[in-house]
Amino acid sequence: MDISQQRRGNPLKKLDTAFLLFLLIGAFLSGVMFLVYEWEHENALVRLKLREQLDISSWSKDISSSFSAVIADVLFLSELSDLKTYLADPSPANQTFLEDDFTAFSDFHDTYDQVRLIDQTGMERVRINRTVTGPVAVPLIEMQSKADRYYFKDALILSRLEVFVSPLDLNIEHGRIEEPFKPMIRFGTPVFDRNGVKRGVVLVNYIADNMLNALRRTSTLGPGQAMLINRDGFWLLAPDPDDEWGFMLPSRVEKRFSNRYPDLWEMIQTEQSGQISTDEGLFTFTTVYPLRGRFISSSSGAASPTGDSSMTLTADEYVWKIVSFVSQSHLEEISNRFIGTIFLIGAGLFVGAAVLAWYFSSIVFRHCFCTYDILQASQFDSLTGLPDRPFFSEQLRQAHAHAVKSLAGFALFDIDIDSFETVNETSGQDIADKLLNEVAVRLSRSVRPVDTLGRIGGDEFGVIVPRQQDEKILAEFAQNILDVFRVPFALGDREIHLSASIGIAIYPRDAEAMNDLFAHARQALSEAKTMGNCYRFFSW
Repeated sequence: MDISQQRRGNPLKKLDTAFLLFLLIGAFLSGVMFLVYEWEHENALVRLKLREQLDISSWSKDISSSFSAVIADVLFLSELSDLKTYLADPSPANQTFLEDDFTAFSDFHDTYDQVRLIDQTGMERVRINRTVTGPVAVPLIEMQSKADRYYFKDALILSRLEVFVSPLDLNIEHGRIEEPFKPMIRFGTPVFDRNGVKRGVVLVNYIADNMLNALRRTSTLGPGQAMLINRDGFWLLAPDPDDEWGFMLPSRVEKRFSNRYPDLWEMIQTEQSGQISTDEGLFTFTTVYPLRGRFISSSSGAASPTGDSSMTLTADEYVWKIVSFVSQSHLEEISNRFIGTIFLIGAGLFVGAAVLAWYFSSIVFRHCFCTYDILQASQFDSLTGLPDRPFFSEQLRQAHAHAVKSLAGFALFDIDIDSFETVNETSGQDIADKLLNEVAVRLSRSVRPVDTLGRIGGDEFGVIVPRQQDEKILAEFAQNILDVFRVPFALGDREIHLSASIGIAIYPRDAEAMNDLFAHARQALSEAKTMGNCYRFFSW
């Protein structure tokens, strides 16, 4: 062997060293890729679980929002001026005026199958039926007595501003379940004449298919299948429609979630919310109490159309479970998807550390982006559940944009609780927070579904009233808001009296820029607070 060959070394030995180095690098990269696969797979499952939790939380809010809107509508109908006039003088002319009001209301709200006034004897006096051509007033000769119906009796015994909500079930006509099925919830509240005498009830039949179909549509956007289950374990909404309404259909009486998943149902009943993994897949659930936080009553309903309710239900007993189900096959698809991906990424990693760095950065970016989306999901005040100031300001901006486009005005209400700092000083923060929450509940009942109510300060609330510039109508609306403070707030064995002041600014009359409109509403509020318990419009 010559000197040059010795200096170059043994080619086979160098080849062995390169091969060994290649094996070491390959082993290292294989280990890294295995860890990356495990990490990415775990993050995918975490993102899936977070999305499922956000979905059912959104569905729960949608259900509560639907109930709030219907309750507000029923209370609105019970206080109509034409209704008070009709109760004082049930003449044909006043009957026509009231029918026109109910018809216009039903035409604007396509979620109600019937809108009725029933007198204290149980006789229908006004009834608007929804037909394929629109709402139609039923002639007096076709009116029926509903004195033997549980929903009438349960609503009539209530006090002012209390609302009865029936169970969610299928509509029954002439003693038989209506086909095609028509899921229905009845909302009713007693009506009083101008002398404060109870004269009957206002009832609306809410078409619950609107709420159920909304759940069906939103669940198709993600991997989870939405289910809605009543307190007895029966499906109100199921992936297979043939499993629904077992408590009303003898042929389906055994088709219960609780029968199909007995162990799972036992766990779901004992927890408010959670996620459970089984051999069949991932179940995400939460509990919905649509009647909590309101002056609401309910009952178990009756087995027959003319029966009495078997029991009264409290707000905590009127409960549904929302469940989202992701099948095991879908979870396996996530795993298989990453197995193929990881081999492609592994081949790319041999190109160099730059590709590896890029891949890791992309994973971190996706993970952080997902976390950012989750954090952005909260736009509501944690105490009252109302839109917070930034979200309210965004709604005001949208109202302004719509007004500019449609050449329609709107009003901004700035509401402040009078001397609320005294409550903080004398009763403590906990009592003050409970009071604020109760104030938010009452204000929510006093506004219409089209209005936007938000908490924009400590004891300050805002209301956007769209498409309205008439001072007379706005004054009535403001007075209705002030009236909700007339009834003292009951906290345990204590009663606390509050009042409020309201400043009102109208777009575009008072200002065209939103900052100026806010400032003018605040100026009107300052004038109102000098008097206390009143409202003032902005004036130059």
